[in-house]
Amino acid sequence: MKTVLLLTRDTLGQGDPVLGRRLLGAFLARGHAFGDLDAIVFMNDAVRLVAEGSPVIAELTALHEAGVDLHPCGTCLDHYGLAPIPCAPSNMDAIVRVLGAATKVIGL
Repeated sequence: MKTVLLLTRDTLGQGDPVLGRRLLGAFLARGHAFGDLDAIVFMNDAVRLVAEGSPVIAELTALHEAGVDLHPCGTCLDHYGLAPIPCAPSNMDAIVRVLGAATKVIGL
């Protein structure tokens, strides 16, 4: 692994959630600019981003199709009653392996 993005909320930053979702969408749309982005881990309410109705599902699907592994926490998905769209649920063992193998982890 090289770079892993760790998302723990469904917005970027604090404050207005509409603005936060818009900023996150713009950020994810430019995810290819990292060049070495290998995976995105979704914890807590960030799992909403990979579910039906997500405002950033198109961006995440494009990243996934470009080879970025998506790891939404299965326990978190169960908690919110969600099913991921462009990927399968992950588990804590896999998430720990992905984070541990990363050269760089960017938390948002």
